[in-house]
Amino acid sequence: MKSRLLLACHFALLGFSCCTCAQQYRLDVLGGLGGSHSFATGIGAYGQVVGYANTPPPSNTHGFLYSDGTMQDIGTLGGPNCYATGINASNQVIGYSSYGADEHAFVFSSRSLTDIGTLGGTRSRAFGINNSGQIVGNAYTAQNAADHAFLYSGNSMSDLGTLGGTQSVAYDISSSGKVVGVSSNQLGLFRAFVYTSGTMIDIGTLGGSESCAYGVNSSGQVVGHSNIVSTQNQHAFLYTEGTMVDLGTLGGSTSYAHGINSSGDVVGFSSIGFSSNHAFLFSGGSMHDLNDLVDSSGAGWEIFEARAINDSGQIAGTAFNLSSGITSAVLLNPVPEPSSVTILAMGVIISSLRAMRRID
Repeated sequence: MKSRLLLACHFALLGFSCCTCAQQYRLDVLGGLGGSHSFATGIGAYGQVVGYANTPPPSNTHGFLYSDGTMQDIGTLGGPNCYATGINASNQVIGYSSYGADEHAFVFSSRSLTDIGTLGGTRSRAFGINNSGQIVGNAYTAQNAADHAFLYSGNSMSDLGTLGGTQSVAYDISSSGKVVGVSSNQLGLFRAFVYTSGTMIDIGTLGGSESCAYGVNSSGQVVGHSNIVSTQNQHAFLYTEGTMVDLGTLGGSTSYAHGINSSGDVVGFSSIGFSSNHAFLFSGGSMHDLNDLVDSSGAGWEIFEARAINDSGQIAGTAFNLSSGITSAVLLNPVPEPSSVTILAMGVIISSLRAMRRID
């Protein structure tokens, strides 16, 4: 009898381990701004989601902030279109908006958009923001001579330069100020970079000729994509302390990593055939199709892209409704909560141990 109870304890712990390595999710469909499509691009610390959506006819595109069940149109800088691309813990939203005949980067805070300017040219776009309010993106230099990555900090925009070419884009910035992105080099090839302490460093490839970095976490781990040497197809990568690792695919030929949290969990999308993409979560050394991890709330929806993951494991992505054809931003919430699983497993163990004492 005692051996059977010990076995029950073992399986309770084993069950807990399985739940943690194959986290299940609830799919929340966020809707839009009156049109038929919306797309998620970023996520906040408490599950706020930003992105863009089309409006009712004449169907312009506006950035949105989704928080506590409400989707807010954040407006524009005066032109017809706007795209929200990131958010920090202070609910500062960044992106870019139509501005005259071009586009300007902005920061949205306290219900208003602020134009953060350019590097002297006519265009700028913002893609990443950290909790200190530092913003990164790309902008034209004077006379639109070049398109360079920038860092906006303390109400001033700085040119981060390039890897020797004429173009660069910064996509994300960590809490410590480490910037990642992509730049052309002297050969005209585009390579992923890390910019820190005033220096832009080429972090290499997966054996192919080009790469691009999209996300960085608080530990300095970088994600993105690179072409591989054998086929030149793009594969998602995780770069840690000088080593770039191929994360593989969901069975197709390509994959792209977009976001990473402080635990090192990575999200993105991968091809699964010749013409279809599915969102993935890379966690615990394995790539999982997010469509396989969603409970019944995901019925009728196909998640084709995941763009960001926060430290609570919430994921912002975009899904396609198989019957209506609508595309919607979605929020994936982990279920059951880890604390609930822990309580359940410990409850089984404690009950079994009490029974063992009674037997003794």
